[in-house]
Amino acid sequence: MKTVEDPDDAARRLAWLPARCRDGDPGWAGFDAGGWADSVWLLHAMFERPDIPPVTHQQLRLAFDPDRAAVPLRLEELRRLFTHDFADVTDDQWQAVADACRLGGGPGGGVLVATAKGLVDTGIPLGYVRTPTAPRWRRLLWRDWSARGGRTLGDQNYPPSYSWFDESFPVGVRPPPEGSLDQLSWDRLLEVLSRHGCGSTSVTALYAEAAPSGARQERLVFDGSLLEAAGLVEGHGLTCTPSNLWPDDGSWFVYTDADLMATKISGSAVLIATLVDDVHLETLRWERPTAI
Repeated sequence: MKTVEDPDDAARRLAWLPARCRDGDPGWAGFDAGGWADSVWLLHAMFERPDIPPVTHQQLRLAFDPDRAAVPLRLEELRRLFTHDFADVTDDQWQAVADACRLGGGPGGGVLVATAKGLVDTGIPLGYVRTPTAPRWRRLLWRDWSARGGRTLGDQNYPPSYSWFDESFPVGVRPPPEGSLDQLSWDRLLEVLSRHGCGSTSVTALYAEAAPSGARQERLVFDGSLLEAAGLVEGHGLTCTPSNLWPDDGSWFVYTDADLMATKISGSAVLIATLVDDVHLETLRWERPTAI
């Protein structure tokens, strides 16, 4: 896809969006537009490695100096830090902890959240992440993770985000990314959208100011075909999928808020039913309470 350089052209492409949003949202974190026949939330994929001891990212953050730059974890450091709590953990399991933490960016590598007790390292990745390819990582569904914690998925008052989970994920769980679709979900979504139109469909992609797209904090608009959209993450120095994506005919709409861990897909009833029935995707029908 190519960048829309003309500011007037970019403004024209976005002009219809505020009127389709609640309270005329200016779209700083992405436009949550409405008006389609149906919509559903596509939950960003998460993964787990069950053989890893239940050490959380916050435990690691507190054990290591949070002001020190993240460094690759060494097995002997982990054993020294946690022997009193995990005396029966084998060397292979400790190595798995180190590998998992490295996958997440090292100590302090996740999204930090301010709480009454101070900063908490959630372990949540920010932006686009690839599907784990190392042995023993497997898909973990949101509904299964919620059930383990005694929660009912979808009962929350706010869209799918950090608030739906515990304060800090175990290192053995790769949480859903915030502010971007993951590789598995992005690739599959584009495949489904292509089947419901054609790959040559002309589309517009918006990266909002708050999108976790690297050091740039400016609104970016791209134009091209749906087939070309797959190269946005890899080919333009961006570190997340678009905040919004839609075809010229407006038949469907993709919304990924910078602060959320799921993406809202709107379109025809047939399109949404296809997404819901896709075995590779986890979806949820969630509506914002009117009082919120």
